Amino acid sequence: MAIFLNEDITKLLWNKFVVIIGDSIQRGIYKDLVSLLQTNVYLTENNLKRKGEMSFKDDILIEGGRKEEMNNGINYREVRQYKTDYHIIRYYFVTRAYNKYMETILADFENDPQPDVVLMNSCLWDISRYGSHGMNSYKTSLEKTFCKMQSVLPPECLFIWNTALPVANKIRGGFLLPELNFLSETLRLDVMEGNFYAKELANAYGFDVLDLHYYFRHQLHRRVADGVHWNHHAHRHISNMILSHITEAWGLCVPRRIEAWKVPADRPIDQSRGDFHKDISLSAPAQGPRTRRNSSGDSPQFIDFDKVASPMIKSPLIPMPIQTVVSCNNGPQHLGQTYNGPVRSNQIRQAGRYNPYGGGGGCRQDWQEGGGDWGMQVQNQQPLYGLEERRKMRRAWEREEELRWLAFRYQ
Repeated sequence: MAIFLNEDITKLLWNKFVVIIGDSIQRGIYKDLVSLLQTNVYLTENNLKRKGEMSFKDDILIEGGRKEEMNNGINYREVRQYKTDYHIIRYYFVTRAYNKYMETILADFENDPQPDVVLMNSCLWDISRYGSHGMNSYKTSLEKTFCKMQSVLPPECLFIWNTALPVANKIRGGFLLPELNFLSETLRLDVMEGNFYAKELANAYGFDVLDLHYYFRHQLHRRVADGVHWNHHAHRHISNMILSHITEAWGLCVPRRIEAWKVPADRPIDQSRGDFHKDISLSAPAQGPRTRRNSSGDSPQFIDFDKVASPMIKSPLIPMPIQTVVSCNNGPQHLGQTYNGPVRSNQIRQAGRYNPYGGGGGCRQDWQEGGGDWGMQVQNQQPLYGLEERRKMRRAWEREEELRWLAFRYQ
């Protein structure tokens, strides 16, 4: 994942039309992108809670919201748009992946200006508000939506399906009606099933998928008390992931990667990917058409969820300094190092019993017949650190690996 600032998103989305379709989570994504286009400040809790306001950071409410009746029903509508001389971001609130209202949205795409990027998700409302067969109807709606999107959107348009974020075991607030509270026990499992089907179907149609559920399964502390929505830190994470995906899909270079912060001081940072601000400038011409990409294809892709390495797979062990000890009549000698005295037998037994950093570990102590001296015969020997020190080093390495995965490091 890369970190995008105001100047980066301004150049990336220069002369671009971005459409966001979905529920209140997607509304939060829209608001964070609009905010990032103006300043680097996070959204407030009040910004994320409010809906249907007449204006948010100089955008306009086109239809629905406070212009009509405010409610929590499936017929609620809200269309917002933030427009400048060089950017357009539009948001549609939907409660179902495909219905008559969705057909009117698709009809808008056939008129100018046509979108350059479409971000969409619809899941929670589909599987919880449309009867006992909500999952089956959701799958049917997805097929209709993807089929229509493929025929309506121009080939150069980048369509990204965002999977639904994890929900809590107990859901509070106004999302679930009182008569549907029993769904809170199993809704999180239904979301996983819906995400899996949507991902497979999107891949089949050649669309990109951003699996937010996968990357936020260890970020549950950023979910708010109602068990459905997320705080401002989470939404900025999502914005950075979306912008990183768009950048890589367009073949550009991301401005700054998190991995660069973790490079040791003695290792130069790889500059082979070029400079983001040289690759894309304010005077750059509009991007030409590109073929639609699938994450399972041969072309380089930003996310391939089937090939992402599991955090449980063992990575190469930490390289350790090597000492070589040979036996001689005057006792053990360390080649290339200062001799600090003999190695005690308890250290030898300890190294042989537990050595996670070497192949079998330990050193071999033999009695030299005739000479009567103890000799150390070791080849490619690891340093004999104490057992507790090695355990600490191992735990430190495991913590570092976990933090790298929690920071959304892409493999």
